[in-house]
Amino acid sequence: MENTDRHLDDTTRKLRLITFLGFLFGFSVALVSYIGSSYYALALGGTTYVGLLYIISFSLLLVTLLNMHKALMRWGRGRSLMMLLVAQVGLLLLLVLLPVSYFTAAILALYYIIYGVIWVLWDAVLEAYSTDETTGRVRGMFLAVWGIGAIIGPAISLYVVDNYGFSMIFTIVMVLYVLMASGTMIALRDIRGHVQRRRMRIADKVKELIAQPALRYAYWIATTLGFFYATMVVFMPLKLTEIGFSFSEMGVLFTIMLIPFMLTGYPAGLIADRWLGEKELFFVGMLILIGSVVVAALVDQKDFALWATILFFSRFGGALIEAMRDSYFYKHIDGEDVAMINLFRTSRSVAYVLAMLVATAIQVVAGMNAVFITMIFVLLSGLYPIARLKDTK
Repeated sequence: MENTDRHLDDTTRKLRLITFLGFLFGFSVALVSYIGSSYYALALGGTTYVGLLYIISFSLLLVTLLNMHKALMRWGRGRSLMMLLVAQVGLLLLLVLLPVSYFTAAILALYYIIYGVIWVLWDAVLEAYSTDETTGRVRGMFLAVWGIGAIIGPAISLYVVDNYGFSMIFTIVMVLYVLMASGTMIALRDIRGHVQRRRMRIADKVKELIAQPALRYAYWIATTLGFFYATMVVFMPLKLTEIGFSFSEMGVLFTIMLIPFMLTGYPAGLIADRWLGEKELFFVGMLILIGSVVVAALVDQKDFALWATILFFSRFGGALIEAMRDSYFYKHIDGEDVAMINLFRTSRSVAYVLAMLVATAIQVVAGMNAVFITMIFVLLSGLYPIARLKDTK
């Protein structure tokens, strides 16, 4: 009994540290999420090839995720995460020291690719410390704390870029990665080898995902949500700029927009674990998301309060879906099945590549509002897999 209690206390301490690292991670992500396109445009001498760079980056991320289980079988989760965090420190140091150029644009693209891999590794780490009965709460709390970090990032990043330039942002993010690497060294040494050691083909995992309705529908929903995020991150700042908002105003809007990630994750996960399951909350989140995009497509005037409301509810719906997506998926897999986790997380890369191809073409042919109308139909398609889900309660 004493050993069991000691193990539970140790697990709780590790989860708290991992959750705090999630805060640092969310803060670091938010600091660079909304400056990437501006940095690329400066480095490439215009916006013409910015979309192409995103397509290349997420295509490479997709290939990396499909093969990442090979590295995890060799080094384990904790060591792999540690190596990537240290690599990010090196890339950020180059971004701090070197002037903006084609080369630094490629470095930033590599930074984004590694960030996508790190997000998948956090999934694998969290799964090692949660059971089916606590998955919703553990992941909900992580997303909530991640959201706190993400909330304060946009306004700070846009202010710092305006007043001190890109190098200062990269310096701040580099310090955050040093802290994350130090915390990872302390927290994750004991799960380094807890991954599958047998040989596997990714094609077999694809067949397994397709054959299991729960995993297939979860992947569909995740891809739909990823399409929304990709389109909004790239095209919402463009639309707000066309309407007449300044960068400082957009920084405040984006901060308000991200508040639901702090408020929604843990309560939604708790409700899913104890009472409703995920299906009902999936529906509510998707309907809120669709409604907010419909309004965004119709509104063209500069009204700060109105746009703050639209963006807030768009992310409220997205945060609900994101929390339920993770809760539902991880209740249907073995936590040591890292290859399936990697495959599931490719939904983000697939969605981003599709979104950049589709949305960019539609904007050129039919204009900005057509992009949002297209997104509405994509989100409506997400109602079908939700309706087909077998609830966990």
